[in-house]
Amino acid sequence: MAISKSIALTALLLGSCSQTAVPVLPAATATQLENAFVVDDDELLNLARTAESHLKYSQCLAYLKDYASRAGVNPDTSFWQWQARVAEQAGDYDSAIKARTAWLELDPADPWIRVDIADDLAKRGNLEEAFSLLSFSLDDADDQKVLTDAHLFLLEYNGLYQDGAEMCLRLADASDSSLAKLYYQKASILFEQAGLLEDAVEAISHALDSEQLDDVATDELQRLRAFELGEPQNVADARRLLYLHQNEGHRLIGIRYLMRGDYPSDLVDFVHALADSSQDVVEVAISQIALRGAVSDLSHIENFLGATNNHQLRIAAIRAFASLGNEAHADLILPHADVQARDLFRAWRMCLEQLTGHTIGVGLDPNLEERNAIVRAWRQYLSN
Repeated sequence: MAISKSIALTALLLGSCSQTAVPVLPAATATQLENAFVVDDDELLNLARTAESHLKYSQCLAYLKDYASRAGVNPDTSFWQWQARVAEQAGDYDSAIKARTAWLELDPADPWIRVDIADDLAKRGNLEEAFSLLSFSLDDADDQKVLTDAHLFLLEYNGLYQDGAEMCLRLADASDSSLAKLYYQKASILFEQAGLLEDAVEAISHALDSEQLDDVATDELQRLRAFELGEPQNVADARRLLYLHQNEGHRLIGIRYLMRGDYPSDLVDFVHALADSSQDVVEVAISQIALRGAVSDLSHIENFLGATNNHQLRIAAIRAFASLGNEAHADLILPHADVQARDLFRAWRMCLEQLTGHTIGVGLDPNLEERNAIVRAWRQYLSN
């Protein structure tokens, strides 16, 4: 240690200046002095915690590195996670990557560590290393998808559109039909961004089954550029989006385009959209049926009056009855009052007034007590 070297050097210098014998510390005493200045492992970790609590991240990182380098120390995953976090706070990204790499060696099946390291490598321009790390095979299908999604994201983010598209094609070939369609659609988008329109059309054609290909003529496949980018140029493009696209955002774009005007079979399309998995699409469909439909079309909407899991769908359904219904529908609307939701209550009240031509209460925004009184009054009125 430094203290014993200092004692020896001092003794040598004094000896050269004087003939007087310099006392030499016994070896056991020197060892005790050295040990008194050695920080044990636990104390070193305490020093690191204290440094971190005072936001002294570089000092904390130095303590952690010292601890990890000691003989007999076997840091676990939580230690390397700590060191990686501190290294990032200190701005030492190389040390952060090294810490995460050590963490990964202890837990190679954790996909999120791989993604973090790959992200760090990509930010530093080491794309090949990042892609290699994400190409690792994992047993768990969900974990493998995490790596796959991250790989595709990095390819797209860094402008490697063709590579990303070709990866999607390989994934599609190895996937079941429903997942394969999504990969073919993604491949088409990436080929389009790469400027490879023919490849984009070929990819999207694989996403359509034989029945759909009969509906979409072969000579129209070039129009699938609008399909993939969600940019309909006409009613046919918009209907394709609504009926065929697996992305709910694109289906919403399609149905909103169809709202612009009348066209043959428009009502059929909006009735079809009532079964869409996107509640935004369904809400548009209900509102359009209310504008274009007849009283007989309310049978398609009746179930949405009790759509308790979606507030907006209930309001849209009540407004549709107000628009298309008649007095005979008042008893159907009556049970769907909700005094706790002002906007829903307002739609319910206006609907009953529209259906019956009768008005109860004059306040535009009654309080809770008044809303309960209005519900009771409507029940009494309709029971007569």
